[in-house]
Amino acid sequence: MKKPRIVDAMEHIDEDLITEAVSYRPKRNRIPTATKWIAVAACVTLIISVLTAIPAFLHEDGIMPVFPDENTHNDYPFNGFILTAYAASDEDYTLTENVIADTNAVVMQPHVEILLGKYTPLTSSVPGLPFKFDVEGRYEIEVSVENGSLCRWNQDTGIITNCGNSTSYNKGEILYWGPLLEDGNIENTSTITVVALYNGKIVGKQNISITADDSLFYSACVDDPELS
Repeated sequence: MKKPRIVDAMEHIDEDLITEAVSYRPKRNRIPTATKWIAVAACVTLIISVLTAIPAFLHEDGIMPVFPDENTHNDYPFNGFILTAYAASDEDYTLTENVIADTNAVVMQPHVEILLGKYTPLTSSVPGLPFKFDVEGRYEIEVSVENGSLCRWNQDTGIITNCGNSTSYNKGEILYWGPLLEDGNIENTSTITVVALYNGKIVGKQNISITADDSLFYSACVDDPELS
């Protein structure tokens, strides 16, 4: 019987070729060292960027805030107003053009009466009793009065801007309440109403009651805030 041709052919293959074929191992495609270090550097940079960005999204208490949508008030909840009155140094104090320097700025607390001083608008160089109406957060503030009027006073130029019985408040400014009525009479009592709005919706309100005795010595007292 004849051997198959393939077997016959294999008998003539050089043994060195066979040994080389058996021991052959394909070469692996190695990633260049420089490429590997570039990838590592990119990962480290990404981690550092993330760790650096996290504190910017945290509140002071370390809690991640819930970002507001169109239906929420703000990314900071409304916690009430910061209402400032200018307290007289004593019961004999009469308001002068240096009222801010002569008095003590006091943050008003509910149901605590603050003495403001004696004020007669017809003879005084001051347009009214000074107040500040601030709030934390991105809220609009509206101020209105029951009696009397509000005004702004630029002491550098001496210009007084009458605001009537209501105005929008610019944070940090001083507004003056005057007791003089349109008929020339002086009002002994009034209520200043401060309203905070977010997206046109009222989120808080607080009233300041102003009273005067027979000598026109005025005092102010703030009610509890109404939060929505």
